[in-house]
Amino acid sequence: MDEESFPRGGVREQTTEPKVKKDKQDKKQGRVVEKNLFGEVEESKDKKKRKKGRKEITKDVSKKTQKQTKDSDVVGKINILTPQILNKKSLYPGMLLLGSVKAIQSYSLTLALPNGLSGVVPIMHISAAYTESLERYSQHHEMGDTVENVSTLSELFHVGMVLPCRLRDYNSAAGDTKKLQLSVNPRDVNGDVQPASLQHGMCIYGSVSSIEDHGYIVDIGVKAVQCFLRHKQAKKFIQQNNHGEGLRVGQIVKCSLLMEGSRVDQQAGRNQVINVSIDPSEVGKHLESSSLAFSALAPGMRVTAKVNKVIQEKGMVLSFHKLKGVVHKSHVPLDLQTYTHRQEVSAVVLAIHPLLKTVHLSLLPHLVDYAGLPTRLFDGVKVSQILAGAVVRHVDKTRGVLLKWEDRLTLFAQLSNLSDNPVDNVIAAFKPGDTHSARVLGFFHMENLVIVTLRKSALDEKYMQATDLKPGELVECTLKSIEKTGLQVQVGSKVKGIIPSIHMADVTLTNPEKKFTVGQKLKCRVLMVNKKRSVVFLTHKKSLLTSKYPVVCDLSEVKVGMELEGFISSIKDFGCFVTFYNNLQGLAPTPLLSTEKIAYPEKVFFPGQIVRCKVVSVDPANSKLKLTFVLEGKKAFGGQDVFTEFNIGQCMKCTITNKNNTGVDVELEGSKKKAFIPRSHLSDFVDLCHALWEKHKVGDVIETAMFWHKTKTPILTCKQSLIVAAKEGQLEKSFSDIEPGMMLPGVVKNVQPYGVFVEFASGLFGLVPNQYGTDKRLPDLSAVYRQGQTVVAKVVEVNADKERFLVSLRMQDCYHGNSEIGLQITAAYLHDRQQLLAIEMKAGGVRGTLASTTLGSVHMATIDQVTDLGVIGHMEVTGVKVVAVKDNVKGMDISVGDTLHCVVLYIDLNKQCLEVAFTSQLVKDVIKRYQAKKHTEQAKVSQTVKSCVLMVKDDYVLVSLKGHCRGQLAYLPARRHWNDVLEKHQYEAGQENSVVIKSVEGGVVLAMLKIHEDRERDEEDKVSHTPTHNLTLGQVCNAKIRKIFPDQVYINIGGTHGRVHRTEMADSTVNGTSPVDSLQMSQEIQVRVIGFRDAKTFKYLPISHPHLRRAMPECTMKPSSLELGTLPENYDCTKTIVNVGDHVVAFVTKVTSQCVHAQLNQHISGKVHTLYLSDDIQVLRSPEQHFKVGRGYNATVIGLENKNKNLATLSFRKKNPVVQQGKATLGVITAINPGTGLNLQLADGIHGTVDLTDILNHYVDNPTASFSLGEIITGFVVEYNIIAKRAVVSLRHSREDFAKPKDPRISSLSDLATGKVLRGYVNKVSNQGLHISVGHGLWGLVTPDCVIGGRDLDNLHEHFSVSQVVTIMVTSVNKDTAKIQLSMLEKNTHVPVVLKSAARKRNISISSDVDLEENEKVKRSRKMSANDDTGKEVQISRKKDKKIQKDQNVSSEPEKSIDSDDIVEKKAAKKEKNKKKNQPKDISEKHSQNVTEEKENSESKVVKVKKGVKVKERGKKRSSKEQTEVEEIKAVSKKKREMFVTEANDKAGDTKKSETKEDDSDSGIEVKVVSASQETMVLDVEDKFSWNSDFKLPVLGKGEISDDESESEAQPQVKKTRDEIRTERIAEEKKLYQYEMQVLEGDRQPETSDDFDRLVLQSPDSSLVWLRYMAFHLESTEIDKARSVAERALKTISFREEQEKLNVWVAYLNLENMYGTAESVRAVLARAVQHNDPVAINMQMVNIYVTSGKTEEAEQLFSSIVKKHSGNKQVWLKFGEFYFTQGRPESARKLMQRALKCLEMRDHVDIITKFAQLEFKLGEPERGKTMFENTLNTYPKRTDLWSIYIDMVTKLGQYEDARSLYKRAVGQPMAVRKMKFFYKKYLQFEEKHGTESHVNDVKQRALEYVEGLQEGS
Repeated sequence: MDEESFPRGGVREQTTEPKVKKDKQDKKQGRVVEKNLFGEVEESKDKKKRKKGRKEITKDVSKKTQKQTKDSDVVGKINILTPQILNKKSLYPGMLLLGSVKAIQSYSLTLALPNGLSGVVPIMHISAAYTESLERYSQHHEMGDTVENVSTLSELFHVGMVLPCRLRDYNSAAGDTKKLQLSVNPRDVNGDVQPASLQHGMCIYGSVSSIEDHGYIVDIGVKAVQCFLRHKQAKKFIQQNNHGEGLRVGQIVKCSLLMEGSRVDQQAGRNQVINVSIDPSEVGKHLESSSLAFSALAPGMRVTAKVNKVIQEKGMVLSFHKLKGVVHKSHVPLDLQTYTHRQEVSAVVLAIHPLLKTVHLSLLPHLVDYAGLPTRLFDGVKVSQILAGAVVRHVDKTRGVLLKWEDRLTLFAQLSNLSDNPVDNVIAAFKPGDTHSARVLGFFHMENLVIVTLRKSALDEKYMQATDLKPGELVECTLKSIEKTGLQVQVGSKVKGIIPSIHMADVTLTNPEKKFTVGQKLKCRVLMVNKKRSVVFLTHKKSLLTSKYPVVCDLSEVKVGMELEGFISSIKDFGCFVTFYNNLQGLAPTPLLSTEKIAYPEKVFFPGQIVRCKVVSVDPANSKLKLTFVLEGKKAFGGQDVFTEFNIGQCMKCTITNKNNTGVDVELEGSKKKAFIPRSHLSDFVDLCHALWEKHKVGDVIETAMFWHKTKTPILTCKQSLIVAAKEGQLEKSFSDIEPGMMLPGVVKNVQPYGVFVEFASGLFGLVPNQYGTDKRLPDLSAVYRQGQTVVAKVVEVNADKERFLVSLRMQDCYHGNSEIGLQITAAYLHDRQQLLAIEMKAGGVRGTLASTTLGSVHMATIDQVTDLGVIGHMEVTGVKVVAVKDNVKGMDISVGDTLHCVVLYIDLNKQCLEVAFTSQLVKDVIKRYQAKKHTEQAKVSQTVKSCVLMVKDDYVLVSLKGHCRGQLAYLPARRHWNDVLEKHQYEAGQENSVVIKSVEGGVVLAMLKIHEDRERDEEDKVSHTPTHNLTLGQVCNAKIRKIFPDQVYINIGGTHGRVHRTEMADSTVNGTSPVDSLQMSQEIQVRVIGFRDAKTFKYLPISHPHLRRAMPECTMKPSSLELGTLPENYDCTKTIVNVGDHVVAFVTKVTSQCVHAQLNQHISGKVHTLYLSDDIQVLRSPEQHFKVGRGYNATVIGLENKNKNLATLSFRKKNPVVQQGKATLGVITAINPGTGLNLQLADGIHGTVDLTDILNHYVDNPTASFSLGEIITGFVVEYNIIAKRAVVSLRHSREDFAKPKDPRISSLSDLATGKVLRGYVNKVSNQGLHISVGHGLWGLVTPDCVIGGRDLDNLHEHFSVSQVVTIMVTSVNKDTAKIQLSMLEKNTHVPVVLKSAARKRNISISSDVDLEENEKVKRSRKMSANDDTGKEVQISRKKDKKIQKDQNVSSEPEKSIDSDDIVEKKAAKKEKNKKKNQPKDISEKHSQNVTEEKENSESKVVKVKKGVKVKERGKKRSSKEQTEVEEIKAVSKKKREMFVTEANDKAGDTKKSETKEDDSDSGIEVKVVSASQETMVLDVEDKFSWNSDFKLPVLGKGEISDDESESEAQPQVKKTRDEIRTERIAEEKKLYQYEMQVLEGDRQPETSDDFDRLVLQSPDSSLVWLRYMAFHLESTEIDKARSVAERALKTISFREEQEKLNVWVAYLNLENMYGTAESVRAVLARAVQHNDPVAINMQMVNIYVTSGKTEEAEQLFSSIVKKHSGNKQVWLKFGEFYFTQGRPESARKLMQRALKCLEMRDHVDIITKFAQLEFKLGEPERGKTMFENTLNTYPKRTDLWSIYIDMVTKLGQYEDARSLYKRAVGQPMAVRKMKFFYKKYLQFEEKHGTESHVNDVKQRALEYVEGLQEGS
């Protein structure tokens, strides 16, 4: 097509094509037709624009056609039928090539391509199936799941394989060395092949995508085609290529299609399956076909061709399958002269050019005869090898010389490699038959050529490449340069070498330039050869150059007992690594380093040190070599004088003399002895050790250090916990002092996979096995223990013979409930860290600035970087770097450059930054507390407050306090004990906990979790005090307080421990206080015994109980109880009751938005509804701020809610609220329904409703939007039903001025009269029409034909929404049926109807003047006017008449879009004739009629223009800036435009009109209604605009009415014929019929609640329908509606359909689990258990808990189930499986013992067997074996047990054990039928896993068994 059809910007030239036709064409092509909307314009400006547009067009065209020009140049310059060599310049992206596997790397393949090119195939471009396997493996590996291993590339490919590939990317630049990017994915290579092109016998490459039972699925990359490879067709290939192993997923094979004459019939949605063969004999055949499509060609395809033309010195042109291809002479095996015209040859496709459609072929035999098996072309020849006796075969003066060597290899020497001197005449110098010596440089795999050089200098060179050198070889090299990392040398003239810095001499050289000079000759020994980098690593150590010990380069050369010499390459805690030649390494463990004990090897050895060692063991299978430094006659390492004057535990003062990476060397004061303090011993806290090590300098004095390890290398420690333990005598000095049960302080030495080694005093080491590491067994203890960590271990086992002992770090062994230890650890850490910060402050600098920052202070910071992990910034004042993790910026919208307040949480000295929090709420709280410091309540000891976790560190947890301590930070212990490594893992940022303040000193607040406090209290409760007592019920006695808790105190009554609960301390209280606050420790009080509790079960005991004398007395301190002479007869404190009207003291236990929960005594609880909390409404709106947990309040009982009377309804108010008709009342919003109104909870349990019409006096859209759930509002009771306890509430009195309502309240049908116009709310939108709410309980219907006159709306949901305000007129009222018919027609209401969809499309909002006034009051409306330059509000008035507007070209009612989609065509056709009759003849007549209509109309439209369109008064000129804005708006328009007409000023009386055309989405035009008397403005346009000039309209769609105003007369309308109308009616009925059929047949997906209601009516017993209905509501987050659907389903489904009901119950439980509370879940579960099988429904609930990750709830429910259904073995099995899957096998084993006690004997075998199977799968297989063995000893004839046992062992891969079990099983005396079963299974096992001898052995045993039976008979 020409350029005119697709213009690229600028002004389009007009053509002679008719306008209507062109517009239609443009509309079809989706283009925007640009037009001059305002007629005359300045010609000069247009010309400039046209010129500029043409220039831009020219530039765009030139840029966009560069690639096309390049491609056309390629086509023009290259003759596609001229043989050309394939080089980098002739390649093209997408080109198909044939390549050979040259090298295989871990993540890529290197392919050799024609003419010596090479490319790389990344691992992700092998095949689609292989890529999916890699992704699946990666995902499961990251999650820690087990997954089937993926084959490596070396398992899928072999060097020499020939593969087709597609060129993905390349750079044709000459200097570019980047390798070509290739793909061998069949979908890339064969993606263009059409299924119809496939033929029988065609060879095509494919990839194995899956392994099936009978073969393999092969993906050949052709769409809609799948290939199947049978095992039979792959057997031969597997034997020859895969060494008998099956094919692997991702393996690429050459396939032959077995189609047997059939062709592929491609069908929609179906894949054709084709059988293929990879048998080499089948693959090697030619394709027998007369024609072949070009798209079906692929590299590697073998064809039979005929010589079409021979081009000397270039190659040949061949014809095949009606196609032509070229062969370069390099791919012709014989001389070109030997080929004749039409000679038939065998060829293979070598390359296909996608642009030129050129096919390159090859006649070389190794490619033509390739049958899928890799071939080795160059065996016995390697690079750098010298080949003697090479004979010249052919000379090409332009390329080089071809030679033959040993008649099997063809050599090629390029012109540059023929001689050291230029050769003038190549033909004369190299004659055929001449013999030369050649040196191999490389290989051309595709041409089967060996690239050689004949130059004498190359032949004489000793080392051509790095691989020519051997490790251990002595060489001479030349020094090239001296670098920091070592010396750069050159060996010979070709090979580069490196001498590492540690190998420059026997000792470490600090200034090597003083010893070496560039150009110096050095004698070295080869250490190793790096083949990838082609670099040789050398050593210049004299001791290695002159070494007499053997040079070993491979593990196979090493023998046990051999003495070797090497160098230390690495020093670890567990030993030293020694490296020999060729990077052979061995390990000398720490015990074998010396005869002396070396605790810290780094203090004795150094990297690069030459050592002699002896081989201890060699493990070639695992590549391990074990060495020892202990040699006969050799002095031991590490020997020095022993310290005799110091003892373990002795403290001393020392001075630092040296600092290294592992610690500091010190000199002891007084003795001048040297010692060493490891870095990990500088502090008890690991993170402080490094900081202290960094700050220590040589000369610093350490005041207190303790002698820790008395060895030849004395070790000191500064850990305060160890120093304190030494003072208390807890350090042991020798192994003989160690006994089981001892508690020893120690330090973690290292962590191994099997356990943790702990170092104790005197150099003693204990092992902590994994099972003793933590209470909850972890797979990797390195996640919780770190080297240098201080711990306390309990000795559990001592082996005196081996001097080894095992210890435990489990909390259950080492911790005994003292919570003060955790606080002491935290306080010690904060103290040490504060000392470190003080040191830093003195030092100054950046770290000093950091240290001077106060924790918890607020600063300004600027954001520098925002990442997924958080934000990074800097302080405004100091410039210090700040970091905030994502949890501390949650809910913040932060961008780079923002300056915000932040709270300092942590000072990180190592990273030199501050960790801060930007959370707005935290910052506000801290600032508020700082500003009101004197008036803010501080945290006090023993207070319980809520907290939020801000940061979790290893040694503490930082939290922000809530409540009255808001804005204050506190520290929690990260661990309760030195060994508590799991405690911190229960914390996470943002987590809220209740904490108890334990210490407030110097602004530092220490707290402890309340649950730990409660746990300690519970432990106190459980203590059984054995001394008996003689206390009796009612006895008054004196007691002393021994411990105080927030809710109770523990007392001592004459040596007996008792308790007083807070509810028994006072008869009345001061609101907001607690009687516990006034008590003190050791205070003496008077109490009365009111009961006795068992210390273990907490149950109250009757006075006749035999253990009463040992029970804990429960007491009271109430004065009213103490004043009684005696307690009432039969008094029982557990049965105390309260009555309505009683005055009680209630202690708050929980505060929610609905009520406050309280406790009256230990057995009676109460709740206070929100409305009964206070007389102050401000208190009611924020109860959590006024009612504190644990505080007491005076209350009155106003009701009892259950039969047991243990739940009371209370009131804190002096006068309770009442509900009376005609009175105001308070209510709490419990539900918000946009369609009906509000639901309220009133006093006395009365439910209230507020209708939409009772919310405001002046209606607005969506009036419920300003309310929220739980909000307390004041209303006026309109109606009250005492019996039903229902009330109707109106908010009109409380919200508006009731005197002048603009929308009066309609209370009954009598208030409605026919013809009355009023407003109402859309209550519901359905197919019947709009349901309008006009008053409480009064609804009317607006049918679809009464919405807009002249048109029916297809879908009212698109145009109206629920709670929308509409104006209606009452058309009829039926008082008998209470039905109200309404109309919204404009002719009835005189108010235009607003369509929501039209307003949304044009960004237009429409409302009446009443709406504007009301919206301003409630502050929910948008601005409805634009301002001119003077700031005045400018309005553009436009009158309208509905009838004339429909006839006009330009609609003056923009909200009613005249589209064919919106107007029903058949109605438009019927009314067309009437419209034409009323149509004015011309524009002036139309305008005159319009003005007349406007005078009768009291309302008009006002157009407001936004986004740069200025509105001015007539006569004002538009500025150039405004002109530009208008032009920009016109240019932005890209979619269908709307025409807006504004009338002339009424005063001027002009009949002129203007029109603008703006984009729907960008116009920003809004329309509102104003009075006709308001000033009318006009739209200002271009200067030369003429109101009388002609203008052109866009062509309207079908069904629209248009006048062409470019002519003087209106064109006649096109009238529809009867046939057209009848056709349209039939089409509409057909469409309706299809819709109804879809609904009936269920093909139509339900989209609304009405649709689902129809479905459930059709299938009331189908749980699937009900579940879909619930899901529909959940998608829109309507949880309550989903619940109601579930309740309906349970009531509707028949009781016979138990499974269907069960499905609904399960879904209901899932819903509550996801969106409900724990209470709601329990409530639904309780109901479900009543209506279903309890076990089944409880197991379903367990599955729900487990799936949602709520393992604790699942465990609790399981415990409940096994208690109630202890006789059901399936419950026990499921519980056990749960424990195993959660990684808790010990719990499962204990559970099995419980199950055996509860179940009957007949179930014991099944239980044991099932648990044994779980041990095999998820636990310890050896334990499972033991369980099976014990069971089989008791039941040896149970074949099922033998079978299961054998299967489990076989799955473990322990085939020898399984074999022995089979032998034992067949040796048991069993029935013949059972023996037959076992022998058959035994034979199958041996056939699969055994050898031939094993199979024969089974058969022999079976034969002997049969013969024995015969003899016995």
